Amino acid sequence: MPTRLLDLGDEATPELPASTFVRVVETTKIQPQRYAALSYCWGSKGNNLKTTGSNYSQMAFQIQDDALPANVRDAVKITRSLGVRYL
Repeated sequence: MPTRLLDLGDEATPELPASTFVRVVETTKIQPQRYAALSYCWGSKGNNLKTTGSNYSQMAFQIQDDALPANVRDAVKITRSLGVRYL
């Protein structure tokens, strides 16, 4: 199990509109039954959004979809379409 996942929301989380944003969650605080995994090369250029000590609280609150790299946005859409809450 990874230490952190992206929470993509669902109908039971109205505070997290499913089409607007995602958030970082620690797996020690949740009991995910299923999650999707994305493996890719970050590369040296482009939109490489990273969770750091200075932005962790914001990332745990919300990450706007448009702040994510295109491949992660695509993975979020696909994961949501499969009915899986965590990525």
